[in-house]
Amino acid sequence: MSLMEDSFSLKQPYKTPAFIYNLGEVKKRIAFLSQIRNESNCKILYSVKPLPLYRVLEEMEPLDGFSVSSFFEARLVQKACKNGKEIHFISPGIKNEQWEDISTAVNYLTFNSLEQLSYFEAKLRKQSYGIRVNPEISLIEDPRYNPCREFSKLGVPIAQIKNKISDDTDFFKKIEGIHFHTNFESRDFSHLTETVSKLRTELADELKRFKWINLGGGYFFEESENLSLFYELVDELSDNYDFDEIIIEPGSFLVRDSGYLVSSVIDLFQRDGGNIAVLDTTVNHLPEVFEYQYEPDVLGDDFSNKNEYILAGSSCLAGDIFGVYRFENELELGSKVIFEKVGSYSLVKAHTFNGINLPDVYCLEDDTGLKRVKNFTLEQYMHYYGG
Repeated sequence: MSLMEDSFSLKQPYKTPAFIYNLGEVKKRIAFLSQIRNESNCKILYSVKPLPLYRVLEEMEPLDGFSVSSFFEARLVQKACKNGKEIHFISPGIKNEQWEDISTAVNYLTFNSLEQLSYFEAKLRKQSYGIRVNPEISLIEDPRYNPCREFSKLGVPIAQIKNKISDDTDFFKKIEGIHFHTNFESRDFSHLTETVSKLRTELADELKRFKWINLGGGYFFEESENLSLFYELVDELSDNYDFDEIIIEPGSFLVRDSGYLVSSVIDLFQRDGGNIAVLDTTVNHLPEVFEYQYEPDVLGDDFSNKNEYILAGSSCLAGDIFGVYRFENELELGSKVIFEKVGSYSLVKAHTFNGINLPDVYCLEDDTGLKRVKNFTLEQYMHYYGG
């Protein structure tokens, strides 16, 4: 029995619902990326937004730094990492009253628009500043994920950057780097080479004037079938440009497979010939299940199994349904149902609709086993809503 499987047994009791994060899986992904860094000489950042859990941030120490999109994320990273790792900031929204706090907390700051750069130009400090470009290559069919969708708020179209460089002779005195992000959970690095190829063609010699380039995130390195294309691309950039740094910032890749949501069956009944299993969790603990209408993986689910159940959440939302699953054994009251690969964009988006409490949060340590790192109380709920 693996450590992960053992943690779900009664040898280490815990309340459900519970988010469990296997730190061993996080370390495995860090080691994989460290190897890529050594072989490609890239700088690797953890993009914090999928999972800003403090204990997980502590594990990211071997990487070069963090990519954040808010002052809160920046301060959390500063507290979690004691060795002064680099913090890179990019956001489509910076409020004027936040500028001082943000600019003193980060090392690199990338502007999302030329207007944003103009607003804060008089306040630039000694950090390294970049500009986010929109290469206008749509690699994702679903517009909810597509940063290059029509009317995109993310980044500056290439033509506008070219015009700005032409009109503003001081542009490269202010801006040192260029950043783009065009994908989501992709396993195909030809997408990245296609994006860079367009930048090289459109910006031509102007691309050589930047001191660093950030290739963004959105790629699942270990599951890629053409990782060699990534190495070839980095070699090509290194050979043809004088970039001081070539940066990548994976997020979900590092944490998705580490996360589990463990729930218990609290009611069983039949409706219209189907077996309904109501769980003590809800899709509001995995909001993207409802937002994007996908069925999360469940441990033990197999089409060949004969015991079929519709797994339902315990809120009043009619659409609080996880999907249809088949198990080897019949479910009973108290049976555990374990959702897999939910480490990214779950805890950070979970909410308390219907007053259903958030799951307790546990980390599975290699040496000490399961440890609760966070629980949520009635007092916190009351306080949040002004009670």
